[in-house]
Amino acid sequence: MLQLLRKALEGAGYQVWEALTGNEGLRQVCAQPIDVVITDILMSDMDGLEMIGMLHRNFPKVRIIAISGGSKYLDYCAVAKMLGAHETLNKPFELHQLLDAVARQVGEKSQMGTGTTDLLT
Repeated sequence: MLQLLRKALEGAGYQVWEALTGNEGLRQVCAQPIDVVITDILMSDMDGLEMIGMLHRNFPKVRIIAISGGSKYLDYCAVAKMLGAHETLNKPFELHQLLDAVARQVGEKSQMGTGTTDLLT
């Protein structure tokens, strides 16, 4: 799925950085300016909700899009928004939904005074 997202985002003109784990993603956000982070809620090394909270607290200008396969017990997307995610997508989703969400977040970022388009998936 990661390669499919990368291909679609690069095809739309975005520069994409990949991270296979939450910790790797946080290191990349620390190392270079990232405008939008797309994160799954369930990850192998770190809870995606924890990552969203850390990003929101430590990198308030980074826009966050959270994706989740959902749960019958917990609305992960609602919790992600409470913790600082700017948008959420439930799996399965169409690529155009992700591209639209990224475009909205890049637009929000531009209105805040920055014009870069680096993404971390």
